[in-house]
Amino acid sequence: MEKENSIGVDLLKLICLLSVAGFSYFCYRMQKDPKLLLQFLNRLARLFLGFQEKYVTLPGYKNPLCYMEKGYPSPTTPTFVFVPGFSCNKEFFGLVSSHLPTKSHVISLDNPGHGKSVLDENKEISIEFFVDTLKKFVDTIGLKQIHLVGESMGGHIVGYYAAKYPADLSTVCMLCPHGLDFPWFTDLKNKYLKEGRHFLMPHTFEEMKFTSKQLTVKDLPFPNIVLKGMLQDRLEREKFYDELLKMLCSPPNDLLLQNNLHKIQVPAVVIFGKEDKVLGYESIFPIREKVKSLKKCVVLENTGHLLTLECPKIVAKNLIELSSSI
Repeated sequence: MEKENSIGVDLLKLICLLSVAGFSYFCYRMQKDPKLLLQFLNRLARLFLGFQEKYVTLPGYKNPLCYMEKGYPSPTTPTFVFVPGFSCNKEFFGLVSSHLPTKSHVISLDNPGHGKSVLDENKEISIEFFVDTLKKFVDTIGLKQIHLVGESMGGHIVGYYAAKYPADLSTVCMLCPHGLDFPWFTDLKNKYLKEGRHFLMPHTFEEMKFTSKQLTVKDLPFPNIVLKGMLQDRLEREKFYDELLKMLCSPPNDLLLQNNLHKIQVPAVVIFGKEDKVLGYESIFPIREKVKSLKKCVVLENTGHLLTLECPKIVAKNLIELSSSI
């Protein structure tokens, strides 16, 4: 009996030793490759929130599109589809999804070139390209009457999608959308096209810390190791992000949403942070003027650009109200 107990204790010690060794190796790898921590945290978030990571190959595309999904479509439950912004991934919608009704069908995708969706080499990026990709995704998955949500560049994509494919949608929600005109942003984009410098394109750790502070007003708890992982990801995709940002700053992609606002006919909500340092909240006025189906226009005090991280509960509340109003 004592021998059996001794074997059990020795086995437990071995398991603990291997666990400590494994954790130590993981910490060592994270220091060498900080992006591993981001990947681990994203996986943990999906697991905790009940999402499954999936891939789908779209017609005319070589590389599959990555997305995460929870719940199932049905006539009695809403389907929310989230499109992230510049350099962001599908997990950005995780906090918002946690405040939606439990039985909601929720999908969030990685745009081509972002997260785990690899951009095909022969594809020329544009807002039109991202919208057409989203259309193929919706058709391939077989989604009907969706509530489409997008943030920043994603807000531009979903707004233009609503103008182009209204029959697919029940509602559209634009969070601090790109694609609208206002004076100081014009100066900012012209400066980037001329000098190639923008705080959305950090090259050092100090610049990455500055970028994170520009994106939010509330002090979000990003540890240095997480910021290093974010910087590593941006530097590895620097060529693509540079091309993407130049596209977003150049005609016709810089104002494609504004030029098509009058075509949006589905029930719509737009939300901006009043302290947005990327896209000023003043650009909300063209939406008020031109979108006749606008149900609600929200400007949040003491809030910056990343609404999905700064105020996920408020975003979810507006999505629930919008989806329940039809």
